[in-house]
Amino acid sequence: MGWRSELSHEVRAQIVALHNEGLLFRAIASRLQCHHTTVVRTIKRHAEQKTSEADPEEDQPRLLHVSGEQ
Repeated sequence: MGWRSELSHEVRAQIVALHNEGLLFRAIASRLQCHHTTVVRTIKRHAEQKTSEADPEEDQPRLLHVSGEQ
């Protein structure tokens, strides 16, 4: 197994920004001199994190109506 280093916050931000501009994963990887799977995983994690932060009510209990009431 190879040794992996963690990406800095700045590099992750660059990956997300370039992806938002429409660059392909391999183009981003080439520009930032990293492997394209690093870019794919970074974008995937960002999307997962973004969706979990987007719905703060997800953790709230749902209100149920008792039959006959509305």
